[in-house]
Amino acid sequence: MLDRSKTQILDTHSFPLHSTVVTSDIPGEGQAFVGVVENFVMKARPSRANATDVVLGISQLQERPFPTTTVIVEEVVVGAAGAATLARPAITAAGVLVKVKLTGETLVENGGAGDGQFNATDGSAALTFHSDEFNKTVIVTYRANLTAAEALAKNGDQMPGMAATLQLMNVNLITKGEVFTDMFDTNVDWANIDTTAAGELIKVTANGYISAGSGVTGSVIPGAYVTYAPTAEVPMLGIHINL
Repeated sequence: MLDRSKTQILDTHSFPLHSTVVTSDIPGEGQAFVGVVENFVMKARPSRANATDVVLGISQLQERPFPTTTVIVEEVVVGAAGAATLARPAITAAGVLVKVKLTGETLVENGGAGDGQFNATDGSAALTFHSDEFNKTVIVTYRANLTAAEALAKNGDQMPGMAATLQLMNVNLITKGEVFTDMFDTNVDWANIDTTAAGELIKVTANGYISAGSGVTGSVIPGAYVTYAPTAEVPMLGIHINL
C-alpha cells in the first residue's frame, strides 16, 4: 500500500492492463508495473523479475484492494539463551532482515545460527541467535499478515468485490514524484543502499516488489533513489522516481 500522507505525486499515466492480470496479482497499491506489448498495444502488469522489462511506474489505485500484509520494523532484545520473539510471525524467513543496533552489523539468516547469523522459520515469530548476540538489542524488519480488523484500520471500509482497476482493466501509475510504499524487499538493508554505487541500482522484482543490489534479478528503475529507509515509526520505503 501507499502512504498517501507522505507520497508526493508530480505526474501519472494510465495504462490498460495485460489480459493475464488477475485479482491475486494486485494485493495493494504501491506495486511496480512494467510494460508488455499485447496485440500491438503497450499494456501494464506487475513486474516478474525480468531484467529486460521496461518499468512504467508505481500503482495508484482509485479503489484500493483490501491489504492482507504489512511491513514491521521493531527492536527486540536477544535473551541470555539466544532466543528472541517478534511481535508477529514473519511470513518468510528469507524476508527477515536483522541488524545489531549498537554496531549496525547485518546478520545472515542461517539454520545453524552460527557466528554473525540468526535462525528464523517461515510463519514463526521465534528467532535464535549465536552467543555473540546474547543480551543485545537488534532491529528486525519483516513482513507479517494482517488480521481483518487491522486491514480495516489501515484501509478503511469499502464495498466487497473486485477493485475498479480490474473491472476496467486499466491502471493509473505514478511516473514522477516521491513514493512511500510497503511493497518493497524486506531483506534489503535500505539504510545503506547507495544508488550512486555500481550494482546498487533500484530494481523491480517478482510481484511488483521494489528491491536493490547487484544480486537482485529484475529491471532497473532508471534514475530512482532512496529518500527514506523503513523505520519502526514509518515502516515504508521512500523512493524518488522520474520515468
